[in-house]
Amino acid sequence: MKAYSIILLTFSLLGCQSTPIKSDINQHNYTQNTDDALWQYSWVASQYQAAEALQKKFSGYNNFTIKPTITVSKNSDIDEETKQRFIKHLEQQTQLKLSQYKSFQAEPGERTLAIQFAISNFERPNSVLATTSTILPIGLGISAVSKAITGEHTNVVKAQIEVMISDSQTGEQIFSAIDIRTGEKGWDNISDPDKQIIKIIDNWILSLIKTIDSEK
Repeated sequence: MKAYSIILLTFSLLGCQSTPIKSDINQHNYTQNTDDALWQYSWVASQYQAAEALQKKFSGYNNFTIKPTITVSKNSDIDEETKQRFIKHLEQQTQLKLSQYKSFQAEPGERTLAIQFAISNFERPNSVLATTSTILPIGLGISAVSKAITGEHTNVVKAQIEVMISDSQTGEQIFSAIDIRTGEKGWDNISDPDKQIIKIIDNWILSLIKTIDSEK
């Protein structure tokens, strides 16, 4: 019981610390959103900060194009080939799913949104620690406390993305977001962590679609 109390105190102190998020690719000031928001952090151009104004702006575009994804090097045990596989999935599925609402264009053009992603991190869990924190009582306890206080389990997959939505012709930046997601505890986290990363990517695509069209 004493050990759990120490763990709880440690996480409580860490949970009280808040550091503003910084983009790897621009100088915008991002707002931290509530836990149930589509994105953890977002930036909206000043003239579109009212929800109605942003949706009116997006509704004026019939088309979209996808710019090449930027990769930002950070500590990761994932090889470049696997990263490119994740990025290919992100871009292809974005094109496929968003095409249900707007027409895809290979090149910038009139009434065409430009969407660009920046991937700054993909992390797999340490297999030994992931197993320990999934099976052993003390590991489960630490992970549960972490989830309750920080919103994240320990020793799970982790991924970070940035997205920028702009006018493809003028370059006007309209909306940007940063999102850091972790996987869930379970055997997939141990045996097939890449499956959880794909799940995180698919959730990002859904958030993007809902951002551009709030009725979806």
